[in-house]
Amino acid sequence: MAEGPDKVKIVINVSDRFGMLALPGLDGKIDRDNVLIGNQAKFIAWCRSVFEHYFKMSGRY
Repeated sequence: MAEGPDKVKIVINVSDRFGMLALPGLDGKIDRDNVLIGNQAKFIAWCRSVFEHYFKMSGRY
C-alpha cells in the first residue's frame, strides 16, 4: 500500500497483462468498489509509471 503526498492510501497491481489501481472510500480504507482495472497497454504503462514513482519516493522499511 502506498501513500501519496496527502497521505491517501492506494493499492497498485501491475503485470504484463493488466493494471489495477484501488482507491480508498470515504472512511479512508481501500474500497473494492473504487477500483480501476484495465488490460490496455497505455493503462498498464500508466500503472507501472505510478508504481515506479512511489517506489522511488519510498525509503527503507
